Amino acid sequence: MTGFLGFAAIRSYVRKTAIGDLLKNTGIDNDLFKPSSEENISKHHQATSTFTLSYLGDACYELWCRKLVTHRYSNPNQVHRKTVQLVRCQSQSKLIELLLPLLTEEEKKVYTKGKNTRPNNVPKSATVEEYRKSTGFECLVGYWLIRDEAERFNELMNDETVQPFIESFLTPASSLGQPSLLTEEGTF
Repeated sequence: MTGFLGFAAIRSYVRKTAIGDLLKNTGIDNDLFKPSSEENISKHHQATSTFTLSYLGDACYELWCRKLVTHRYSNPNQVHRKTVQLVRCQSQSKLIELLLPLLTEEEKKVYTKGKNTRPNNVPKSATVEEYRKSTGFECLVGYWLIRDEAERFNELMNDETVQPFIESFLTPASSLGQPSLLTEEGTF
């Protein structure tokens, strides 16, 4: 599997921007991405707001989806359409339903923390429940980013129950026999 620059690039960006300042204001020190002990790791995500986790998770997941889609399509309209289909809250809501049985207790707590956040506004095309589930999913992706756990994300996205769901967005009806790009290039 090819590694994905996303985690390193986003960590660097976060440290150098206002997001880094926002994280500092939550009581998290400069070693955000390299905590020294399991206890510190737990404290980092508990001190980080659901807004921050979901904001970072949204960015990481969209970047992952863009990379995945651009490996399959080159037409800008198709790339945009497929990426939007993958990142919309209805898709994320269905995706987290597939992931829930695979999550650890700690990951379920992070998801629930994000899901229980009261939304300020909901898109017209989604229900409140779909929006809450997608926020929980984005918090979980942000949690993996903060913990530097790209491998966990990749493991779950390549799971045999999740992969057909992702592929359903990527595979054109005319090329169902095409090998899966997700297992070859679908890393975070």
